[in-house]
Amino acid sequence: MRRRKQYVHDNCPRCNAPLEHLVHILTCPHPEVRTIISDLLIKLEAWFAQEDTYPSLTPILIASIRSWLLDPYGDEPAFLWPSPLLCEAIITQQQVGWYAFLMGFIANPIVSLQNSYYKSIDSKKKGTTWATRLIIKSWNLVYHLWTHRNSVLHETQALDALSGVTTLRNSIIAEYALGQDSLHRVYSRYFSVRLETLLQKHMDQLKQWFLVIRSGREAIHVSMTDPFTTNATLRNWIGLPPIHT
Repeated sequence: MRRRKQYVHDNCPRCNAPLEHLVHILTCPHPEVRTIISDLLIKLEAWFAQEDTYPSLTPILIASIRSWLLDPYGDEPAFLWPSPLLCEAIITQQQVGWYAFLMGFIANPIVSLQNSYYKSIDSKKKGTTWATRLIIKSWNLVYHLWTHRNSVLHETQALDALSGVTTLRNSIIAEYALGQDSLHRVYSRYFSVRLETLLQKHMDQLKQWFLVIRSGREAIHVSMTDPFTTNATLRNWIGLPPIHT
């Protein structure tokens, strides 16, 4: 997600899909995300048992949530409905949506169904209390997927990729081709290493090399035309001073 000009690209930091959005954060197809989803649903299923959830409701909720997380634009799974009331409750939730469910919007017929089940087993528990706790569990699931995404985003490799590493490499190639040119002789050592060797260096070293050379050219007003000339986000990432208009 690209907001406040933090990154040059808005690709997913896990699977590199373009135009990352909130739904994608929850449904990213990366294998690590799929493993996390599986683990979270196992825990949710255990919670359903702990809370004396209507036995026929549990597998349908788990299967529906899993189906949406794995393919949010696909078809609903097919079920053999044990009762018309359960069928009605799930269809109502399907109309509301499973994304809405994870955000805390549980269809009223599901809550009523759970409340009726508690009464049938002479439990003092309430369907509304069950629903409130389920909302918290759903938010916790969303939170885990969100924090996983953020942890990957802030790993150096992913951060560099999102911040414009390809653009940097292309600009380094252009700077190297221009050579020392009108730069002072103190810059000559920066061109003593072969370009192929330079491009294999660590990202921090590439950024430092480019910062030194580009700053030197700008100091003597050498005109360069590339994204680092006009893009404030890229300049900030490298460490170049802001653009003066």
